[in-house]
Amino acid sequence: MTGSPSPRAGAAATVDYAKLGQTTYQAEVHYSDGHDPSVPHPALPQPQEFPDKDTAKAWVTQQLQQLGVPEHGCFYAEVQRGTYQDASYDDRGRFSGLHHATWEREERHPYQALAYLDNDGHQVVWAEDEGVAW
Repeated sequence: MTGSPSPRAGAAATVDYAKLGQTTYQAEVHYSDGHDPSVPHPALPQPQEFPDKDTAKAWVTQQLQQLGVPEHGCFYAEVQRGTYQDASYDDRGRFSGLHHATWEREERHPYQALAYLDNDGHQVVWAEDEGVAW
C-alpha cells in the first residue's frame, strides 16, 4: 500500500490504528503432541510483539529454555515479520465507521523463523527464511 486514506474526522480509532505502517515481529510458542502441530498446552505463554527481530528471538529462546522438553511431543516457536495495514475500509472501499489497522505478514520481503530445543533440551535451534523479493 503506497498511501493510506486520511482519517475521517470524528470517527473512532482503535489502538492498533496508531501503529499503521509500523513493521514489527510477532513471536508465538506452540506445542505439538506429535500428531497435531498446534495443541493447546497450559504452559504456553501468550504471543508477543516486538519492534525488532533480535528481541523477538531472545524472547523465544528464553521461553523455550524455560519450558524445557516435555514428556511427550515438543515445544516450538515461530517469529514472523509483518506490517500494520489499514483495515478501515471494506472490499468495496466503503469506510467501516471505525479507523482500524491489522497486522499482516509481509509478503514482498517475508521473514519467518522456527525454533525448537535440541534433544538434550539445552540449545535452541533456529531455521530462518529471509524470503525473496518478488
